[in-house]
Amino acid sequence: MHPPSTEHRLMSAAEAQAPVGPDAAALAADAQAAAALAAGPEAEPAVFTPAQVELAQQLRENSTAWLQEHEQHALSKNERHGTLEMAYSILLSEGMGPKAALDSAVEQILTRRRLTEQMGVQLCPSSPPSCRVTTPVKKRKRKDDPKQKKKKGRKTKKAKKTKAHRNGDDSDGSGSGSKHSSQSSSSSDSGSDSSSSAADDSDSESDSGSSTSSSSMASDDSWQEGKANPEEWDDLQVPLHISKKVQRGEFVDLWWFTPSTCRERHDDAPVSLALSGNTIKKVTKDRPKNFLEDWELPMTDFHWAIDLWRNTMKDENIADKTVAAWTKFNTDIKEHKERFNSDMQTALQRVHRFQRFSFANTSRRTKNMKKAIEKSGWSKKKKAKELQKLRRFDPSKFPVKQLNKILKKQSADALEEDTAGLPRSSRHVPFADQSSLTMFANAVHNTWLPTHPSSPLPSGTRTTTSSPALDEGQFAWDGTPEVAAEPATSQTSAPSAASVPAMLRNAAWAPPPRHPMAMRLIPDGWAHQLATTGLQHRYPSIFDALNIGLNIGIKAPSHTHISQHHKSATDHPEQVNLIIDKELSSHRYAGPYPSRQAVEELIGPFQTAPLGLRPKPNGKFRLIQDFSYPKSPTSTQHPSINSALDISLWPTTWYTFANICACILALPRSAQAFVRDVTSAFRQIPLHPSQWPGTVVEWEGNFYIDQFLAFGLGPACGAFGLFADAFADICRAYGIGPTGHWVDDNVFFRVPITSLPALNRHRAALRSQLNEIPAHQRGRSYWQDAEQHLHVEDYTHDVLVLPGAEGGFNCGISDIDKVSETLGWPWEQEKDAPWATVFTYGGLTFNIATREVSLPDRKRQKYLDTISLWESNGSRHQLHDAQQLLGQLQHATTVHEDGKFHIKGLLDFIRSASAEPARRYQNRHEGRRIPEDLTWWKEQLALDTFCRSFDPVPAVEVDCFCDGSTSYGAGVHIAGRERAFPLRSHLRGRVDIKTVESLSLEIAVLYLVLLGHSDASVVIHSDSTPVCGAFKKGRMAAEEANTVLERIAELEQKHRIRISLRWVKSEENKADLPSRGRYSPASSRLPPLPIPDTLREWFTDDW
Repeated sequence: MHPPSTEHRLMSAAEAQAPVGPDAAALAADAQAAAALAAGPEAEPAVFTPAQVELAQQLRENSTAWLQEHEQHALSKNERHGTLEMAYSILLSEGMGPKAALDSAVEQILTRRRLTEQMGVQLCPSSPPSCRVTTPVKKRKRKDDPKQKKKKGRKTKKAKKTKAHRNGDDSDGSGSGSKHSSQSSSSSDSGSDSSSSAADDSDSESDSGSSTSSSSMASDDSWQEGKANPEEWDDLQVPLHISKKVQRGEFVDLWWFTPSTCRERHDDAPVSLALSGNTIKKVTKDRPKNFLEDWELPMTDFHWAIDLWRNTMKDENIADKTVAAWTKFNTDIKEHKERFNSDMQTALQRVHRFQRFSFANTSRRTKNMKKAIEKSGWSKKKKAKELQKLRRFDPSKFPVKQLNKILKKQSADALEEDTAGLPRSSRHVPFADQSSLTMFANAVHNTWLPTHPSSPLPSGTRTTTSSPALDEGQFAWDGTPEVAAEPATSQTSAPSAASVPAMLRNAAWAPPPRHPMAMRLIPDGWAHQLATTGLQHRYPSIFDALNIGLNIGIKAPSHTHISQHHKSATDHPEQVNLIIDKELSSHRYAGPYPSRQAVEELIGPFQTAPLGLRPKPNGKFRLIQDFSYPKSPTSTQHPSINSALDISLWPTTWYTFANICACILALPRSAQAFVRDVTSAFRQIPLHPSQWPGTVVEWEGNFYIDQFLAFGLGPACGAFGLFADAFADICRAYGIGPTGHWVDDNVFFRVPITSLPALNRHRAALRSQLNEIPAHQRGRSYWQDAEQHLHVEDYTHDVLVLPGAEGGFNCGISDIDKVSETLGWPWEQEKDAPWATVFTYGGLTFNIATREVSLPDRKRQKYLDTISLWESNGSRHQLHDAQQLLGQLQHATTVHEDGKFHIKGLLDFIRSASAEPARRYQNRHEGRRIPEDLTWWKEQLALDTFCRSFDPVPAVEVDCFCDGSTSYGAGVHIAGRERAFPLRSHLRGRVDIKTVESLSLEIAVLYLVLLGHSDASVVIHSDSTPVCGAFKKGRMAAEEANTVLERIAELEQKHRIRISLRWVKSEENKADLPSRGRYSPASSRLPPLPIPDTLREWFTDDW
């Protein structure tokens, strides 16, 4: 630390002894004015460098915290004031940093305190009358101090001054209760005199007592006698304030380290200041006029700069580990094999800046996340684990993906420049130019233009319509919704003002542009891949959707409506803040905006949705924007966003349980699967600005414009599915497959190369059976075959041997990565499940080799815990709890097939509770059925090794038919033999036909068991559509018929027989005659059947 000069110490001594109170500022101003008048003409105002201003601002912002570090010295108010004033002087004259200047000032104040104690007198006594400045000094009017008014027995100014001259002090003293309190400062009214004296005598004091004062104030041991200056002279010096930024780990542009910059004196750039008390305000601070961005530097200057920047880090004692990491990164940049390519070199310089900026800046999200973690009730171990995740990345790790994105962006920009002279209709214009609202209004007006070409159109081609009306429900030929089209050209008529949305007619409507770093998908990559694979006609809207945004049909409200949030969000505000901070740091939210008016000025009237939180399996939360609230709006409530959206307009493929089982059965048992999740899937899809009025987020009085697809929007799955389907088709076109997805869960299969011919023959056979045009139903797209099976692809492309083939298989993960990287398709790599024959997908574990499926232990235990929680709550429950439990058990029925017969109690509970929406939160009695069903489920879920085969032995055809009639009874026909069972007389004509049909099926099953069928799957034919459907679902609405179906399920389990019930026309049902009490001439009778009591109440003795 450099000690201040003798002149500075003496000046600061007088300042430190000056009192602090209501009149302190006025008295100090009087002293300064007197000194100025005595010195002569008014001097020019001080001019400070940008570095000095920045350091002064740091001192101002941190002085309170830094002074608290010296609380052991019990600095009085006067001493603290003097310390701060002295620190500013040291900072602006000695070249110290703000913290060092403050520490030096404290040291000097303490030295002065000790000297005052030793001398026993004031260091700056009041000046005698003969020494007063005779030039009149304009005095300021004293302001009344409310604190002084409260003091009783206030004396006149004259009396106070007399007492001050007599006693030397009437201030608080240097410390509360200290023995030197009467000697630490001058009186409030003698301050101007002593200051004037000090100003008048400063020259003589500095000349005569410089060395003495210096030695008495502090001992200087910061330099070594006889030691030579070890620094090497160099005319290229990094500006001081830049070196200090490097020391603090802040981001600095490389221009400051170039040779031309280092030769100049950039520390002396003038800045205008406004000085008020202890505050120095910076008025202007512009970049130097010759400033260049990192990517604009010549390569030689760039290489020089990154080396000098690294050396500066080393000189400023940055950790060796950090310096070594940046050294490696610099080497990778300078020795890149394509550095002599101008485009690549520009990209390298951009990526260097990106790496430095990302490493240097601690975002608000990280700070808030740290605060939330510290305040959380987690264990120390979990806190440490979460804090570990927030540590900065390794700067030596080369950001390959970011470099590729930069290259893509540069190529797109170059293409835009090359096509600048072309007509607008032939080039793409992304939504970025805010200067022409009329042009943008036209673009929004042309959104969702009806498009019905007679043949597929080239990518990017626009079609026009003679009708000026807009219909958000229109599709392109492939069934995918259109996005915002280009502004009208000379070939199309411009929309009238009346047809433009009201918010666009407002000249103030100027939505904020998307941040360039917000979107990870690469539009040019998609355009290239779709064109290369010939899929641009199937997905013509993707390129524009990525550039302009997707229009999912949200209509802007006529007035602003702000909803109240759900309790799940208000109970965990810290979790909501974390998610909002993440969205802000990802640049998917624009804002925050402090008021609704600020948002309305940008996008017009808007509507917010209530926020809620849903816990995820990993312990985190998913933010839910309840776009369906209110579900049943009253006359005073605004309709929900989802109420105006049509999900059916956004169909997508669903890789269902049946699809994946059929796919695995077509693969050899040695095949392998790789499962991947898309990162924040919906949040990758940008929305068109016209949609933003419906996606605004309000939280704690701040507003955020969500510019991307949100979880909770009705069409969200289908809108994301548009891109997920395109990605899957691109992979298939390259020979990767089979593959499919369930929302963001993707599974890829690979097979031994030797099995490829058989697999491709099977795919060709399937292709020949499919309808050429895909069908769409309730948000699902599929290709249907002759047997009504639904497929997720049309099998156009064969599976191929790819460059990444490994281990004898046809492909590797590198083949998938090659496609996804060109598209910017982001994978959640922590969830990657590498190639294996046993894999988990959609919450189920599949075994390709054994053709079996089971529940993962985590799921199984989770479902048992939910049942235990239900039972612990007694016999009364809410609708939400029943819905949660039902969803879990329905998922489990894919493994425990008989579980479909043990969920009816929950279904009845939910049906009853849902009939009264106003009482949806009321506790209801569970009834008799639910406890019985849950007992069955607990037994099944306790089987930790249970699995079922999805490749059963084909059902055996045994010529078995059953039928029933209310006029007579039930009939059965098996292999040329038959038997009839007449209803009891009081039931004929009065019983439900579905019940009689179900009873006939039960009798048929009993006969098959009697005839010796077990450990087999057997076909039974029935002409009852309700019974066939209910048997497949496992339940029937009619209570009596449902009870019969449950008994049949018990028979199957007890006798290890699996019934394959198939529908047959009535005229082809061989049991039709016996069910009416008539014989078939060519049939014999079946042996008598021991009828159980459950059937005797329905039938008399058979004939």
